[in-house]
Amino acid sequence: MSFYDHWQTDRTLLGKRWSRIASTYALELASKHAAVSSVLEIGPGNGDFAWVCRNRGAEYTAIDSNADRCQYMSSENYEVIQALVPPLPVEDGTYDMVYASHVLEHMKDWPSALEFVAECGRVTKMGGVVVLVTPDFLKLGPYFWDVEYSHGFVTTPRRVSQLLMDTGLSPLAASRVSGPFHGVAATFSSNLARFLHVGLAYNATARLIQRERFYKMKGMLLGGTVTIGGKRE
Repeated sequence: MSFYDHWQTDRTLLGKRWSRIASTYALELASKHAAVSSVLEIGPGNGDFAWVCRNRGAEYTAIDSNADRCQYMSSENYEVIQALVPPLPVEDGTYDMVYASHVLEHMKDWPSALEFVAECGRVTKMGGVVVLVTPDFLKLGPYFWDVEYSHGFVTTPRRVSQLLMDTGLSPLAASRVSGPFHGVAATFSSNLARFLHVGLAYNATARLIQRERFYKMKGMLLGGTVTIGGKRE
């Protein structure tokens, strides 16, 4: 069993659809701030963002430490690098966009988080963007720790923006996301998700939905923030 294998199992069509909608939104938001023709994704997961990039004609590369994920991405004809980051095994100024969805919070502490964001900026071209999708601890509360055992660095919109600034990147935009929703709809959806009681749902839906599916659904709806950092002169 490799790191993060447990999160890739038992996926639903609804989850896939929501993820692709969220991935499309992230790329569209980034494209408002940079011309995106080459993308590096750190932690490709099930390949939904890669799928969006391919459909938009962007040159795509993934980095992941999980051997099974790398094999899967390669089987789908994506360029992939197997590595545990940071650092990033990539030359300076290689990509128009560096994308990391739900990766930053897995850094063990703030120095590691700072190094990770700095590395994202290093491999981004001048005029390009770093796009970070992160959970909001202020929304998730204790759920932040329980949803994933490897969470280490607490992320909030303010803390992520501070990291961008301290690594020489300019905060350009931040948008709340919740499942397939963004903006005001995401705020409403996220607030509703806070009232989903996991324990009661386990008992009520055990025969209809596997427990992990419900947990993942609540996590997606509690949502987080897409933050855009620009690499400028």
